[in-house]
Amino acid sequence: MLANLEKKYAWLPYVVPMVLFMLITQFEGEFKDFYWAVYIGKIVVVTIALLMFKTPLKEITYDKKWLIPSVIWGLIMLFLWIVIEEHANYGHVGDRIEFNPFEKIPGGMAYLWVAVRMFGLAIVVPVMEEIFWRSFAMRYATDKDFKQFPVGYFSWGAMAMVTGVFTMAHPEWLPALVFGTFIGFYINWTKSLFSAIMVHLTTNLGLGVYILVMKAYKYW
Repeated sequence: MLANLEKKYAWLPYVVPMVLFMLITQFEGEFKDFYWAVYIGKIVVVTIALLMFKTPLKEITYDKKWLIPSVIWGLIMLFLWIVIEEHANYGHVGDRIEFNPFEKIPGGMAYLWVAVRMFGLAIVVPVMEEIFWRSFAMRYATDKDFKQFPVGYFSWGAMAMVTGVFTMAHPEWLPALVFGTFIGFYINWTKSLFSAIMVHLTTNLGLGVYILVMKAYKYW
């Protein structure tokens, strides 16, 4: 049944995980006392969706030549993200829930939540977002018959639109603008979804480590 849906609606497997993620995120703020439980549920649901709709996952092919460059660029993006957040005087668009799991979650459940949060931050979000923004949206905004183009292809209008929406989807819009602009050009150069995911994974994993070490829970 899913295979038939994917054949009929080529965009579906690229969009469903992101839509589920965004819908559940909207409810997190309404359940502040149970934010941690809602977040775990969100990651479970989105992970299942990614595994059920397998077509985009086939585009993630390991390419050794892009591994080290992508990790290096991911660390550079991490550095820029933190520097901009800590030193640039600009207004956020909305807020994140500043959540210290070691104060809000009783007992050993805090460590379970941190593990799930890191999995979501470093694995689920990079895979989901790069599939949606860079593999699907940039090609679809170029032409609705997006599968005729290789991953990484875009028109200038599509690049501007997708980067703009990606930017406004993050409260930290300024570093998101820098990241989104870079990653769009990077995947255009590499034509590799794997490379974009590795940059995103490295940046997010580094940010998660920074949050835990520095107790900078405002980034959650």
